Amino acid sequence: PPGPTPLPILGNLLQLSTTPWVQFARWGKKYGPVTSATVLGRQFIIVNSHQAAHEIMEKNSSASSSRPVLAMASMSGWGGILPMVPAGKRMKLTRTYLHKGLSPSSLEKYLPEIQRNAVTFVARILQRPMDVLPELRRAVNVGIGRITYGLPISPDHAPFVELAEKALQSFERSTRPGSWPVDVFPILRYLPSWFPAPFIRRAHNWRTGIVHRITTEPFEQALAEIAEGRAESSVVSEITQDFDPKANEEMTDIIKWTATSSYLGGSDTSISMLSTFVLAMILYPEIQRKAQAEIDSVVGTDRLPEFADRPSMPYIECIMKEAFRWKPSVPMIFPHLVEKEFTYNGWAIPCGSTIMVNAWGIMQDPDVYEKPDEFRPERHLDKNLLNPTEPTFGYGRRVCPGMAVAQRSLWMIIVTALATV
Repeated sequence: PPGPTPLPILGNLLQLSTTPWVQFARWGKKYGPVTSATVLGRQFIIVNSHQAAHEIMEKNSSASSSRPVLAMASMSGWGGILPMVPAGKRMKLTRTYLHKGLSPSSLEKYLPEIQRNAVTFVARILQRPMDVLPELRRAVNVGIGRITYGLPISPDHAPFVELAEKALQSFERSTRPGSWPVDVFPILRYLPSWFPAPFIRRAHNWRTGIVHRITTEPFEQALAEIAEGRAESSVVSEITQDFDPKANEEMTDIIKWTATSSYLGGSDTSISMLSTFVLAMILYPEIQRKAQAEIDSVVGTDRLPEFADRPSMPYIECIMKEAFRWKPSVPMIFPHLVEKEFTYNGWAIPCGSTIMVNAWGIMQDPDVYEKPDEFRPERHLDKNLLNPTEPTFGYGRRVCPGMAVAQRSLWMIIVTALATV
């Protein structure tokens, strides 16, 4: 595909900034929805439109569903989490287990817990109105933790919640593009462990500390609760009911990382989206009033909203979609590795190249969304408009398996907050 002219050796490295998605969007307008760039000899295929992303990731999913090796994240112990797992048996098993734990029948069991968590969140912010964002993070991590492990996690005493927040920080930092010399020069990963390089020490500390703890401690406690018959329905209880986790070390490791993927996978996107929602309600009070009027017209003032009310609240759905679109929680979808060359629109997408879908560019495209810098929920009343949840939750075989439970949790928190605050 066409793209900017690279420099010798460096390629297009010097043209990138700390917000590469903005530059990628500019390239998309200049060169087309699919552009090519190189960095230190590695080729990147940058996708800036939903249609192109859908065709590349869906129609060529067998060739474009793997993952490139992110050296720092791998050294830090994150190789087992779903976004890092390459295409193959382990990815299929992990996704199979997640689909089982988050199936429609399982999801129904989680709805009461999702509603209780939303009510608890609202009660806490009424007592602590200046702590909305910390309470949002806590509510998301408590809710996902209970669904994943079935543990009685308390908002006031939540060591696993604090553990999850630190683990998310570790994962985000270890996968941040260009942040670590070992990702720019992968040969550095073969340096001996005693070599005095800061990235080696940091990777060791993460691997033996926070990564080991987040994958092991809540999982082992969940297994103990299940063995004693005290566990509530959860992802772990669903995927271990026909399997003895102690019988097969490899399968135990896959299930353990499946649980970790469930716990951490939904946290970051949900926290970011809810933070955007709070910001929008502060900046656009007229939208908040309109949403509250819709809620009052459906449920009155004598009860809180329930999931059965959702079809009767189209404006709330519009607010959710716009919160995903306005400030995308994931500017760049996790990179895909091409394992077999294919063609798109007459261009060769070579084997070994890395595909990067610019979710920010897609959701901020003025040709798709008029005045994209404005928070305008009513735009989503147009059923032909691109639903921003699609670029948010991914494409092809890598689409987020927890999308359904995440959207239900977000809807319940938003509608309960609007009905109460």
